[in-house]
Amino acid sequence: MRGAMATRKDSDPSESFALRVDFDGPDDLVAEYDQTLHSGRAFFATDHTYRDGARVRLMLNFAGLRAPIALDAVVAAEPPVESDPGVIVELDRGSLATLAAVIERLRAHDKALIRRVLRVLLVEDNHHVADLIKGGLRTVTEDLLFQLATASDGRQAIKLLSTTPFDLAIVDIYLPVIDGAEVIRRARQDLGLTTLPILAVSAGGQSAREEALAAGASQFVDKPVRLRQVVEIVRSLCRVAL
Repeated sequence: MRGAMATRKDSDPSESFALRVDFDGPDDLVAEYDQTLHSGRAFFATDHTYRDGARVRLMLNFAGLRAPIALDAVVAAEPPVESDPGVIVELDRGSLATLAAVIERLRAHDKALIRRVLRVLLVEDNHHVADLIKGGLRTVTEDLLFQLATASDGRQAIKLLSTTPFDLAIVDIYLPVIDGAEVIRRARQDLGLTTLPILAVSAGGQSAREEALAAGASQFVDKPVRLRQVVEIVRSLCRVAL
């Protein structure tokens, strides 16, 4: 299992230690449970050393999980392959029951347990405006988690769009190097991102609106933006239920 991080090493069996394990998302955790954790034992990659019998508090996490999943386990054995350092732990019945219940809630997409994660590219050369939008997206809603990447010019934006998957792009029309309308046009035509929701923003008025929509923007908002309006549009474009 990937992404483990221990708080100490060279453990004593009488001591307890925390082991944080980060997953890519809920599907990754569910798959890991189906493959190994339901047996009561699991392998975690870590550079730290644990002696057999040491107590371990597992903290399972992924982006969107409202609180880490805490499970108690003991070190069952040292893994035999030195080239792949890690530890094998065994969960007690209570921890297995807790994990099984969490897995069922994950499969049911329980909103009390997880928030939907939206990957957003924010293309804005004014860092004050960028900070305002980023701060607003992170605080204005409780049921969404925004993972934000930023670009301050059109060339950076095109590079990110060509290498990283996003759920939404927010693009200022007046940008240095390559303007926002050209970024949108290239995203649609050159990169083939025909279904990516793109919200264009500008203080340029009607001419900027027409330029953005002609280039392929999904929607346009005048500056100065209202954060509630931006979030509502983001929900609509990404089809997130209110």
